[in-house]
Amino acid sequence: MISHQIEALFQRSKTTIHLLQLHSLIIKTALHHDEYRLSQFISLSSSISLQFSRTVFDNSPITPPVFAWNTMIRAYSKSSTEVESVKLLNQLRKIGLKPDKFTFPVVLKACGHCLMIGTGGLQVAFNGSLCPYMKLANEKPNSVTLVSLLGACIRILNIRLGKCIHSHIVTSGIELHVELETALLGMYAKCGHIQQAFRIFNSMGEKTLQTWTVMISGLADHGHGEEAVSLFTKMEEAGFSRQLIIFCNLICL
Repeated sequence: MISHQIEALFQRSKTTIHLLQLHSLIIKTALHHDEYRLSQFISLSSSISLQFSRTVFDNSPITPPVFAWNTMIRAYSKSSTEVESVKLLNQLRKIGLKPDKFTFPVVLKACGHCLMIGTGGLQVAFNGSLCPYMKLANEKPNSVTLVSLLGACIRILNIRLGKCIHSHIVTSGIELHVELETALLGMYAKCGHIQQAFRIFNSMGEKTLQTWTVMISGLADHGHGEEAVSLFTKMEEAGFSRQLIIFCNLICL
């Protein structure tokens, strides 16, 4: 009878009031100690009220199973507080649970879109959790996500994470294109690893105006003035001088 009543409440719950009623019944029947029911409730509540779902998750009398963690991570990745996805991954690791093949892709995508990636707490989460679990992904993150992540490495000057992402690109056989290669060399150049940046630059079959300017800026920023001038001359010889003039005129408008 109770089980039937709970199932009925699950099916018709649409508001926070419904969630409160259902949660009260679950506690009264001690079903909040059941991993299946807890996961079911967190999945339902996260689609109605993420704040309410997090309160239940944090105050659970048992350690939520990985399914429940994935539910919360996915919910935060679709919210305005995407940083919580990475923080939850770090927390999951600290309590001794292992992320599964569904955890990492969601976190990676959240990181790629997260504008608050430079916050201290998130940077710790990145260093502690993201790199060790790169291999758990069951799908390859798209190049847009990877370019965004490399851009984040530039903002926080995190060469360790940048190298981790580069390694993931190589070992996963992700196809390189000019935007991704430019993001890679930009990460190395901004972090002061000029030789590695130059190796990527010289290996590129196609270079855009951005590729040239990123490499030249990296050289100039790290005390390689003569090399920067020399590369600027080569850029002009490659036919980018007109594009550069147009670009400079646009940014001066």
